[in-house]
Amino acid sequence: MPVMRPRPLPLAPPSLVMGLVMGLALPGGALAQPSLDVAERQLEQAQFERAAETLAELAESDVGLDRDAVARLLSLRAVVGQALGREGDVRRDLLGLASVLRGREPEGLPPNLLGPFEGARRDVRGPPSVRLRIEPLGAELLRVTLEVEDDPGALTRETLVTCSANDREIVRSNDLELRIPAAGRVECEGVARGPGGFEVGRSAARRLAADALGDGGDPPWLWIAAGAGVAALLAIVIGVAVAASGPAGVGGPEWLP
Repeated sequence: MPVMRPRPLPLAPPSLVMGLVMGLALPGGALAQPSLDVAERQLEQAQFERAAETLAELAESDVGLDRDAVARLLSLRAVVGQALGREGDVRRDLLGLASVLRGREPEGLPPNLLGPFEGARRDVRGPPSVRLRIEPLGAELLRVTLEVEDDPGALTRETLVTCSANDREIVRSNDLELRIPAAGRVECEGVARGPGGFEVGRSAARRLAADALGDGGDPPWLWIAAGAGVAALLAIVIGVAVAASGPAGVGGPEWLP
């Protein structure tokens, strides 16, 4: 009686394998395109509530939208809001759109929203400002605060602060203010994120404690502008965050061993 041997499974075509691998590394803008296209089709079919739900799901995701994708998201939300009579939402999204575009002209806005957009642009001074500060509280503690200013469109949805001491990460927190031990070289970074994980801005600072200097002096602050040399400071660990507009302290910091 012949022995039946299992047939090996066919290998996937190289083109399919490469497509899957590249798909894992797609930027947030590319990952968001299907959802944005669906919302646009729903708008064309006057399915305004369904379009609002599609855009809300994308805004709550963490795919890491780039500037073009978040601009398209805000434009579509403004159109949906106008169709549903949500004037407050329209105003918010147009302010956010003006902040994101930074002087560029909007694409895809219908003519009846161009006037309100120009009004929103006049009320926006520039992109939101993200600033992290480290201040001494006596000899043993430091106060770390993260501030997000000039954000009239409420782009900021969540924040994350990460701190390390002597090159070892010690805490990550969604709080806008926290206190940490003043020991050695302390480095902190704060990130503000908006719809779909869009990076609104980031800021970092570091401080040497007096015991690390050896002379008992109080060292000057070193401010690092958003995006400049941040990667050299510490690796940001993306974790649970809370809306920046909410009360600080929700969830509390996570102290690392």
